[in-house]
Amino acid sequence: MLTTDAFNRRLKKVSMAIRDYLQTPDVIGTVEVEDLSALKRLADQINDDAVPAGKPNPKYEAYLIEGNDGRGVDVGFLVKSARVRVVEVKQLGKNEKFKKPDTGEDEFLNDRPPLLLRASIDDAKTGKPFEFMLIVNHLKSMLGYNDPKQMANVRLKKKLQAEFLARTVAERLKADPNERIALLGDFNAFQFNDGVMDVVGTIKGKPTPKDSVMMASDDLLDPDLTDLVDVIKPEERYSYTFDGNAQAIDHILISPALVNYVKGFGYARVNADYPEVFRNDDKRVERYSDHDPAIAYFSLDPK
Repeated sequence: MLTTDAFNRRLKKVSMAIRDYLQTPDVIGTVEVEDLSALKRLADQINDDAVPAGKPNPKYEAYLIEGNDGRGVDVGFLVKSARVRVVEVKQLGKNEKFKKPDTGEDEFLNDRPPLLLRASIDDAKTGKPFEFMLIVNHLKSMLGYNDPKQMANVRLKKKLQAEFLARTVAERLKADPNERIALLGDFNAFQFNDGVMDVVGTIKGKPTPKDSVMMASDDLLDPDLTDLVDVIKPEERYSYTFDGNAQAIDHILISPALVNYVKGFGYARVNADYPEVFRNDDKRVERYSDHDPAIAYFSLDPK
């Protein structure tokens, strides 16, 4: 629990990172946010800091819907209302449940239910809105993944969460194959299978064959998504460091209709490479989190 002073200092630090390192993106997917009030305070902080720093006011607006996490953390969006028009925000799968294999009890599938945002940006060249849809995610962590007392529940939950997302996107693309969709956030899974299952492969429609993993999933999605982690240099494929191991667990996956609009992708190196002590240095922007944010750049013109 942060004190008021510590919370305010953290807001200033995150505001500086978003303004100076990330250059106030049009849309920011957020994870591990306490509630809508906290996210609104961050939006206000960024907006208030922008003009004195010589930047245009992005007029960020916050969107968050409470989920099922016992710790009270949720996913949300910051949307630059100076440029982006919000069409719809809704939560996905809050009431979805599964039976725990250990006890047979029902449990919520999504502790932090995915949050969907439909929005558009006016295209001055065509005079038409450029429409897109984002789904921000924070999937089950690896805690208990290899613990004999917990792993049956943890592993099944992760597998079913991946399949839920794949089915969700499949339904939307069946209704509109040209919908521009991006899934982003902390997937708590690598871009490759771990021998037990293939979370990211399942979500993007390319699950590992059943003879290569212990808990295989069917191919639930066609056409497939593209994980932008796969298209950058191997040495850049990490967003988090755990026990000295650099790994990519934060992803942005896009539908075929968005592929031709991609201008770039990468991770802002502001956290994972820096020591924890920097978190307490208000003069440094680094280490406001333990993850590096994944950033995707898109053009309104297909290339």
